[in-house]
This record gives sequence, C-alpha cells and structure tokens, in this order.
Amino acid sequence: MRAYTADDTIRGQILALIVELSDETTSTASPTVVLQRMQELQSEMSSTTFNQHLEFLESRGLVTAQRNAGGDAYIVAVTPDGRDAASAFIAERDNPVLRRKQLQDDYLRWLYTRIEIEDGSPTPTEYLATSPAFLGSPYTAKELEKAGGRLRDAAYIDGPCAWQYDAPLRPRLTAKGRHTVESGRSVHDTNDAPSPVQNISTVVHGNANVAVGDHASQTITVNNAWPEKVTAFLDALAQASPALPVELQKALQPHVQEVQQGVTQKDPSKVRAALTAIGGFLGAVSSGALANILATQLQPLLGLLP
Repeated sequence: MRAYTADDTIRGQILALIVELSDETTSTASPTVVLQRMQELQSEMSSTTFNQHLEFLESRGLVTAQRNAGGDAYIVAVTPDGRDAASAFIAERDNPVLRRKQLQDDYLRWLYTRIEIEDGSPTPTEYLATSPAFLGSPYTAKELEKAGGRLRDAAYIDGPCAWQYDAPLRPRLTAKGRHTVESGRSVHDTNDAPSPVQNISTVVHGNANVAVGDHASQTITVNNAWPEKVTAFLDALAQASPALPVELQKALQPHVQEVQQGVTQKDPSKVRAALTAIGGFLGAVSSGALANILATQLQPLLGLLP
C-alpha cells in the first residue's frame, strides 16, 4: 500500500466522486455536486479548499475543467490517467485486509497516546467519537470491536470485557503493546522481521573479555543518522506549526525544545520521550500539514532511534 498524506486522501476521494457522479455519455460531473458530497464526508470542507484540490488535480492532468468568465469551474471531467488513479485509490480504500490491518495499528497508537501521555482511561466509544477512517471511509463500531479483540488475542492490550462485546471495554496496554508503539513498529511485523540497523562503536579501557572462544567475534551496529533525521523532522514541524492555534503552538514548544536538547546531547532516550509526547498532539490536529507529518513520519522516526 502506498503512503497517503491527508491531502492525497482528500484528492483521492474527489477523484472517486467525480468518477462515480460522471455522466456515462460525457464523463463529466458538476463540481457543485462533488463539493456537496465531499462536505457530507468532511463537514469542514470549504469551497475554497475544494477548489484548491481541484486545481491541483487539474495541474497533474488527472481532471479537466470548464470554467466561466470568473474562473469558476462548472463542469469537470476525469482524464484516463485520473480514472486510473481513482481506480487505484478505490481498490486500496475498499480492500478489507488493508483496512483491518490499519485499524489495529491506529487504535493501538491512539490507546498509547490516551494512556501513556494523557493519563486517560479510554474506551472504544471514545475512539469512535474521533471519527477514525481509512482513506476517508469511516471505521464502524463492529470493525473496532474486532480490532480490539485481535489486539487482545495477540497480547497487545488487555482489560475487562462483556459477554456481548468481544474486546476490552477499558483497554490497557501490555508491555508488548507499549514496546510496539515506542519502537515505531506495526502489530503486523513478524517476529523475525529485522530491527532497524544500528551501528555502535565500542571502546574498552583496561582489561576486558569481549569475545569468548577461539574464533568468536562481536559486531554491534548503530545507525548514526538519527540526529540528522530528527532535525529534518523538526524543520518540517516548524514549517507546519504556524497554522496551529496559538495555544497549541505554546503547548508543543516545550516538547520541541526537549527534542532539540536530546539531539545536541546525543541522548536518544530523551529524544524518544519528547517525540512520543509530540505524537500525542495528533488527536488535536486531525487534518492539515502537521497531522500529515505526525501520522506519516513520527513512527518511522521512532523506529530509527537506538
């Protein structure tokens, strides 16, 4: 599955709706109707934002638009390339396996944020209230129940259940669940999957036995590139932060400073703790550039840390 940003998902939804609403003869659709359908999916979608996405799709040769004298599109048509892109998006969005796997990872990360960072006592109902979705298609209560049951069966979470609900009603993270999130891994990674490559230089002063046996050798490897990756992440964060409300910017700043100090001190533990705290802001910024950065870059970055 390709990695979709928040904007990619919106554009995929728009393309899919244009294909769905297109007249069978002319292959055209009304932008006004497409916008109305998008607003049913995302109530905060404005006509300005919609037109920006439409112009982007047009610039990429995925749609064509007929415009009036004022520059407003009144007819839009999907191109062959756009139809192919829409088909690929729909195929991934409607893939039950991809959808189920993503929900388990999303739910576990959300539980980590609520429990470890916010000291909450989360419930499945609370998670559904955040309007979680897979490529714009909302998860159902039954899908979440199954995801919670699978996470429990695989020992990522535990907690009290009820006979009519086959998943923890007050989920608690297990050590395995915490470690999975903190190491930036998926619950679907196999046990024999290679860990992120690390290179460590060991210097021994004085007498020490490092190897045992006539031909024993020890090789420890550590990835020294993590400070550079973390700095690049902070740069992207700084560019996206001005769009946030002032109170969120202020709340985020101490954690950013902690990360910067950890990089300067080459202290991956300090960096990990601060980055995990930053990840807790994902629920407060469900859309936009910052949400995209947190959703797509943070977990892989945590996986690079020693």
